[in-house]
Parts: sequence; C-alpha cells; structure tokens
Amino acid sequence: MSRLANLLLCALALLPLRATGPRNGPEYTADGRLKFPANYREWVFLSSGVGMTYGPIAEQGQWGPPMFDNIFVNPEAYRAFLETGRWPDKTVLVMEARRSESHASINNGGRFQTEIVGVEAEVKDASSPEGPWNFYGFNLTPGQPVESAKAVSHKSGCYSCHGVKTAVENTFVQFYPPLYDAAERLRTFNPGFEPLPITPSKLMEQIRTGGWAPGAAALDDVVKRSPDAGIMNVETLNQLAYRMMGAGLVGDAVNLLGWTAARYPSSANVQDSLAEASERFGTPGQARTAAERALALLPNDTSLTPARHDRVAKALDERLKRLPPGMAGQQWPHVEVHGGAPAVSPDGSRIAFVSDRGGASNFYLVHADGSGEVQLTEGSDQRSSPVWEAHGRHLVFSAWAGGQSRIYAIDADGKGQRQIGTAPARNPAVSPDGKSVLYADRRIYLAAAEGPAQPITTGVALEFDATWSPDGKRIAFVRSGPDRKTNIWLMNADGSEQRQLTHIPDGEGHVEWPVWSPDGRQIAVQAGVYTPQKSVAHVWTVDAATGDARKLAAHEQPYQDETPSWFPDGKRLAFQSNRTGRWEIWAMAADGTGARQITR
Repeated sequence: MSRLANLLLCALALLPLRATGPRNGPEYTADGRLKFPANYREWVFLSSGVGMTYGPIAEQGQWGPPMFDNIFVNPEAYRAFLETGRWPDKTVLVMEARRSESHASINNGGRFQTEIVGVEAEVKDASSPEGPWNFYGFNLTPGQPVESAKAVSHKSGCYSCHGVKTAVENTFVQFYPPLYDAAERLRTFNPGFEPLPITPSKLMEQIRTGGWAPGAAALDDVVKRSPDAGIMNVETLNQLAYRMMGAGLVGDAVNLLGWTAARYPSSANVQDSLAEASERFGTPGQARTAAERALALLPNDTSLTPARHDRVAKALDERLKRLPPGMAGQQWPHVEVHGGAPAVSPDGSRIAFVSDRGGASNFYLVHADGSGEVQLTEGSDQRSSPVWEAHGRHLVFSAWAGGQSRIYAIDADGKGQRQIGTAPARNPAVSPDGKSVLYADRRIYLAAAEGPAQPITTGVALEFDATWSPDGKRIAFVRSGPDRKTNIWLMNADGSEQRQLTHIPDGEGHVEWPVWSPDGRQIAVQAGVYTPQKSVAHVWTVDAATGDARKLAAHEQPYQDETPSWFPDGKRLAFQSNRTGRWEIWAMAADGTGARQITR
C-alpha cells in the first residue's frame, strides 16, 4: 500500500448502513477483500473538511497545500442513523481525498478541490473475524480500474485513535453536523465523549425557550472548555445578536451584547451594536452610554476596515443626535431611604419596609400607627422588597448573589431566617397557594416551586414587576411598549389572554409597581416622570376590568409618591414618599385623602 494511502487511512472518520443489509452494502471478493464501491458519489454526502489536523494526515499538510476530504455513506445507513443514532450492520463510509488549489478565475481567497489522490472505506460488518469495524485503503492508478482492498491490520494506530476519540461507535460523527445532531438528540454518544461547543443557532434556541440565564451559562461553559471555539468569535456573537433582534428577542440580544462587550472591551463595533439594541429595547440611557463608549473606542479599534470604520462612525453620530445627552451617565440626587417599599401585613396591624439608614439596606417593621419600630435584618445583601406570607407569620424576600436569587423567609420578629428556594432572576413572586413562582429576566417566567421555569411572555419588550391576583388566576406585570413607555398588562396565570390594562396619559410618565387590591377588583400602581432636575410621581388606582384610572393626592411639586401597598380592608394604601426631603412611609385613604406620615 502506498505511503499516501496509509496516511489517508488513519485520518478516516466515517459513517454507516442499515441492519437489514442495505443494497449499497459491502461486497467482497472470494478471498475477503473489499470491492471498490464505484458508485459512492451517488451516496449521501456527509461533510467535507480541508486541512484536518487529526491523525497522520496532519503530516500531509506539511508537505504541500492542504487536502480536502469528502465523506460519503450508503443511503440506508444514513437513514438508519437518523432514526436510531447508531450504525447498522453493513454500514459503509467512504472518504475521498482531493488536492486543493487557490488560484483560478476570479478566486482571490480560500481553496477549492482538484484531483483525487486517495479513497478509503470504513465498514461495519459483524461477520468479520477481526471485529465489526475495519478500514480499507484503495490504490488509485490513472487509467486503470481500482482494485479491491485488503483490511488494514488491527495493529494500526488508526484503530486505537478511532476507539477513543470518536463520538459514536468507531466514527467521528462530531464532524458530520446532521448526524451529530441526531446523536445528541438520541443521546448515543460514546461514554466519555466531550460534546462540541454550542453553536449560534442552538444557543439562540436555548435562549428563546429558557431565557438569558441558561444562555449565559452555556457561553461561560464554552469559555472554560474551548475558549477558541467559533462561537467565541466577536463577529459571530455580534451577528447572532442581530439575528435575535430580528426574531423579536431584543432584550436577550441586549444581554448577549453586554456579555460580548465585557469579553471584548476594546471593540467599538460591539458597543455600537449594544447601543442599537438598547435603543430598540427602550432603554435610551443604556443606549447613550454604549454609544459614547463606542465613540471613545473607535479611533483605536484596528479590527475595523476603513469602510466599516466610517459606517460605524456615521451610525454613532446619528444615534447620539437622537439620544439626549443627559441620558447617559446622569447623576440623580441621592435621597435617603428612611422608609421605602412598604408591605402591609395581612391583618393590617404592621408594615414591613426597607431602609438604608446606617449605610446598608435592611428590613424594618413598624405598627400601622407609626409606633414600635424594630430592625429585622442586618448586613448588606442585595435584597428585594419584603412580601408577607398569607398568615402574617413571616416575610418572604430574595437576595441576589452568584447569578441567581435565593428566596428566603424570615419570622416577623426577625428570627429564623432560612432559604426556601432559588430562582435564576431577581424579585421572584410566590403564588398565593405557595406552589408557583413568578420572576422576570427581561420576560416573565413561571415555575413550580420545585421545578423548572418556562417563559409565559414573548420577551419582545422589557417586562418586570409580575404580581399574582389574590385568587392566583391572573397576573399583572409591567411591559415597555414600542414608544418605550411602560404600562401595566394583565394575563391569565398560564400566560394566555395578554392585554394592556393601563392607558394613563403619556404626560404622567412610566407606569409601574402593580399591586392587586384584596378583592381583586382594583390594581394600585405608580406613574411618574423622572429627570435629574425634577421628578414627579403619583399613586393611581386602576379598575382591573375596565382600565379606568384615578390619580391619588394629585400635586405638581417635585416629589414622588410610589410603591403602593393595600391594607386588608381595601380602604387604605401605604406608600413611600419623599415629600419631606427623604423617603418615608406614608398612608392615605384609597381615594387619595387623609395622607399621614408613618415613619419619622
């Protein structure tokens, strides 16, 4: 056998046939030699590689231009593998090696195939005394018929390589995309085989069905296992983000570009893409910040061609003209939170709230008349606002750490804090019956208390602040519309029948923080206009059936009434307000009259 044929043999990574004895199965001479499958080019084409560096074929690339290898498999084996993820008996895989060229006609880059230099076969045949898998190398002589081939000795290194490096049985299915997908789906990989890095399309589907959290975990895994994988290419990630935007996954594209920008901090193009995605998503402040960052990076970004540099510069100029300068890096005056985000107890006697007095955000408890204030927690965890358990014996909250929310319960006396669950996003909301959890990660997800989460909204816009109705049958949440204004939407608990509830005039600003009344007939919200110079916000009540809205305690002064919480009688509301110059807890009647300060 020629040296070239020996080299080609060990590089083989081929595929199979059907157990019923395919028509295109192996044929042998009387002395057991494999006849040349002359019609192999009419079989199923699996894949083509160029300059592959596994096995001895790597040496061949050192002696001249890289060679192509084209892989074919008999049709019956191909169909059987797609069905079962395994090769049937009488599978025949053929590898055809061809030389490559780069200079011809209009081609100025890359390589194309030319003359054939070798053909090999890998056969699965249970009747073989040497074992089910055997390799064959055919000698090619121009102008003469191809002779039959004797099986390569099992002492050859080809067998040991194929025995430990292959994905399925004795074949390099990892190099044949349709078959790899089938094996992945059917879970037929060899024990110990390390799956390939995730592809852009699979990552997009994972994000579409499971949200950004599992997508980020998949990318982090690629960084650890294969940092040079194709999906880690900055252009690949950038293009994937645009595919996601085109599919309506704008919020997830923002997350992906943010992740990419952190990995490629000197890329002006990624920052420009992040600015575009953020603007589409309705977060102009983030868009302005990214655009300014891109403009600063642009002079030193040598990865851009002159023409692309000019396109990015033009896009940035137009974007920065659209986005007011005050949106990025703006400084909001700090207001001390002496009392904020109130949560009225089920019996109406106490109010839990958040305060950053002492420099750290912690929970406090006060009687509804303002007496008996006590601190419940200590420390500086990133806690969500507290929510009362139905019987009023303890409070439920979440703390964000390590990329997930840990859900905790704490007794009303501040003792017995314990973790009761986890969620892969901030501010989870437990259902009235305690069996389900809502949380938001750009879209709204629903999970059984001990089960996986499923998205119940599309994520075409920013969504957050999901809350359960008292009977657990409906969900109110916040969604940012095409005009970037937030409103309250309603849907059934399974995500069906989504509709916009609030139509508060645009001049009143963004509508957020929906809270159901005890009888489920009304929803209290906050609506406000916020700028560093002047911010005004009000509490509103909205009819849950009609959307009719009423502004409470109307004013034009530069302070905000926010984060309402109903008393159990449905006649009063607690809320936070900075009308005294710092945030305090207040209460008023449900018609907006009789406002009085609780914390001092």
